[in-house]
Amino acid sequence: MRTTTKAPLILSCLILAVAFVGCSKGDRPPLAGVTGNVKIKGQPVKDLIIMFKPAKGKAGTGQTDAEGNYTAIFGRIGVTGAPVGKCKVSFQWPTGHDPMGVTIPDGWAGDSETEVEIKEGANTFNFNLE
Repeated sequence: MRTTTKAPLILSCLILAVAFVGCSKGDRPPLAGVTGNVKIKGQPVKDLIIMFKPAKGKAGTGQTDAEGNYTAIFGRIGVTGAPVGKCKVSFQWPTGHDPMGVTIPDGWAGDSETEVEIKEGANTFNFNLE
């Protein structure tokens, strides 16, 4: 007589279903596309992280390439965009990164009070940090 155990299969399916529900779009705010360019004193800057932080909830973040261009990403799963509405903008270097003498000017790091209004659709924000 052959016995089969369906419990591990059913349990695995249940865990996967819960994981998919937990990562649904319902957990995130409305997002909009955000791209742009960042310069420090007129020069493009590579590897700088830009954050778009709403009053409540998670920030959209981007990292500049060699030309200073960025695209905002939301969350760890890499959904393109940042939260719609007013967001504070700040900049930081990645942990362990050596900026080779380039510093973020006062008022643009975690102490930034600069706000932008992210609207539905595509948004472009260019920054020249002085």
